[in-house]
Amino acid sequence: MRCSTEDRKRCSVCCKALQTVAAASLRSYVYAGDIEKDFWYALDLLRSPKDHVEFTLVRDFVRDALLEVCSQVKLDTEKSVLKQAAVQHLYGRLSGTLKSSANDAQLLVSLLYPKSQTARF
Repeated sequence: MRCSTEDRKRCSVCCKALQTVAAASLRSYVYAGDIEKDFWYALDLLRSPKDHVEFTLVRDFVRDALLEVCSQVKLDTEKSVLKQAAVQHLYGRLSGTLKSSANDAQLLVSLLYPKSQTARF
C-alpha cells in the first residue's frame, strides 16, 4: 500500500507496521528567523484551548479509525508543534500494527481521515 503524494509525509506502511500523523490547528508562520518570537508563538499554539480541542478531535478520530484496521495503536507523540515554511500545526504521531485480516481497501479508508479544515464545527 502506498500513500498519495499529498500524504507521503504523513503516513507510511511497511509490512504490518503503520505510522501516521494527525495534524490540526493551522496558523500562519510569521516569525521565521526570530528565535524568541518563534518560541512564544509556538507556546501560544500549544496552550490555546481552542486549538487543543480542535487537535484532540482530529487525533482521536484518526486513532479510532486506525483501531478498525490495527490490532493496537500507540501515541508516539502526544502533542507537539510542526513547523513548516509558512505555517505551524499541532500534530501527534501515531503508530500501529495492522491486523492480519486488514486489506488494502480497509487501510485506504482508515487513512482518509479528515484534514483539519473538515474537522471544524
